[in-house]
Amino acid sequence: MRKILISFLILSGTCQWIIAQVTDKTAPAPVQRIVLDVQESKDKMSMGVQPCLKVYIPEVAKEDVERDLAKYMKSYSSKGDAKKTETFFDNAQIKAFGNNLVDIYTITEQKAGGVELKVFFDLGGAFLSSGNHPEQFKAAEDIVRRFAREEAVAGIGLQIVAAQKTLDLKMKEFDNLVRQDTALSRKIRESQAIIDQAVIDQQAIRQSQDTKKTDLEMQQELLQGLKAKQAGIE
Repeated sequence: MRKILISFLILSGTCQWIIAQVTDKTAPAPVQRIVLDVQESKDKMSMGVQPCLKVYIPEVAKEDVERDLAKYMKSYSSKGDAKKTETFFDNAQIKAFGNNLVDIYTITEQKAGGVELKVFFDLGGAFLSSGNHPEQFKAAEDIVRRFAREEAVAGIGLQIVAAQKTLDLKMKEFDNLVRQDTALSRKIRESQAIIDQAVIDQQAIRQSQDTKKTDLEMQQELLQGLKAKQAGIE
C-alpha cells in the first residue's frame, strides 16, 4: 500500500512538472533582426554585363519568387515574359521615373536558404545605375526592397502556418497523454481505496478467526468430555 501511494505521488508530480515545462516554453521568442541588403552590382544577362540591383531573400523558393514577382509587377502595369534564364517585364510604369516607360529584366537563382534576385532597369539606351541616375536609382532600390520584404514575410509566414499545424498536432497528442495520465491516476486512487478496504476487511476476518478458534477449542473440549463421560458408564 505504501509503495502504491508513493508511485501515485510520483506520477502526479511528474505530470504537473511536464505541464509546467510546456507552459514555460510558450513565451514569445526574441525578435531576430533580418536585414535585406539591396546592393548595386554588374552582372551578366541577355544583353551582356549590365548594372543591376541585387538582393538575397531568405526563407523562400525560386518558383514562389518568380510567381509573386509577376503579380507584383502588375501594379506597374507590366506583364512578364519568362525565358529560360530571365524574365522580361515590358514598359513598366514607375511614377518616380516620370513619363518614361521602363523595361525590366529579372534573374532569380536558388541559393542555400533563400533566393538571389537580380533586377535590371533598362531606361532606353542605358541601364539604371546610381552614378548616372541617382534619383531613379533610389526609387528602384525602394521597389526592389519592398518586394524582397513582402516576399520574405510571406515565405516565413508559410513556415509559421506549417509550424502552427505541427504544434497543434503535438499539443493534441500531449493533451491525450495528459488525459491518459489522469485516468491512470484515478485508477490508482480507486485501486488504493480497494486495497485500504481489503486491509480493513482482512483485519476484521482475522479477529473473527481468533474468536472462532477459541469457540472451536471450547467445543473440542466439550466433545472430549462427553466422550469420556460416555466411556465411563458401566
